[in-house]
Amino acid sequence: MYPENQNAGSVFVLDDDQTIRDSIQVALRDVGYRVSAFSNVEECRRALVRDVPTCVLVDLLLPGATGLRLCEQVQSMPNVVCVIISGYGDVRSAVRAMKLGAIDFLEKPFNRESLLDAVHHALEQAARWHEESREEDTIVARVDSLSPRERQIYELLGEGLVTKEIAKRLGISRRTVDVHRSNIARKLGIESPVQLAYTMFVARRRSLRDRSIAAELKTKG
Repeated sequence: MYPENQNAGSVFVLDDDQTIRDSIQVALRDVGYRVSAFSNVEECRRALVRDVPTCVLVDLLLPGATGLRLCEQVQSMPNVVCVIISGYGDVRSAVRAMKLGAIDFLEKPFNRESLLDAVHHALEQAARWHEESREEDTIVARVDSLSPRERQIYELLGEGLVTKEIAKRLGISRRTVDVHRSNIARKLGIESPVQLAYTMFVARRRSLRDRSIAAELKTKG
C-alpha cells in the first residue's frame, strides 16, 4: 500500500487547525514522508517549488482564502497535486476542486489508511505530471529552436505532406526541402517519422494545457 520510495516527493499540509496539522504530520512521517505544515494559503504557496513532486493536503475552508484558491494558484505547476480535506460533504465544492486539478477529496474525520492511500496516489500522479512537463519543456525548446522556414516545413510534415508536396506548396526545390528536413531532425533529436509525430503530439499537448489554464484563470479573474 505504501510507496516504495517515500522520499521521492514532498507533502504539504495546509489547515488552520493545529491539531489536524499535527496528527497528519505524525501519520505521514511515521512512514517516511517529508512533511511541511502551514496555516494559510500564501505561506504554503510561497514554499512550493517547481522541481519536486508535491502533494498538498489542503483544507477546503480556511480563514481569508479557501483551499480552492490554492488549487487555482498551482494549476501552472504540474509537479503539484492537491487533495482537498474538509469536514463538510460539499459536493459542489468537491466538483469544482476536481475541475481545478485536485485528484481526491477526504472528508473529515478520515482514517490513517485513507490518508496514506490518498497521498500515495497523489504523489504518483505528481511524479508523472512532473516528468511529462520536463519532457514537454525539452521538446518545446527544441521546436522553438527551428528557423521560420524549418518551422513551416515541420508544420507541413505534421499535416502529412511528403517532400514533393511541400516543395510544390512552398515553391522551392525538393533538395531544399530535404536539407531543411535534415536540419529539423537534427535539432529535434529524431530519427524516424514516428518520433516526429510524437514531438508534435507533446508540443500540442503542452499548448492545449497552457490555453486551458489561461482560460480557466481568466474566467476566475
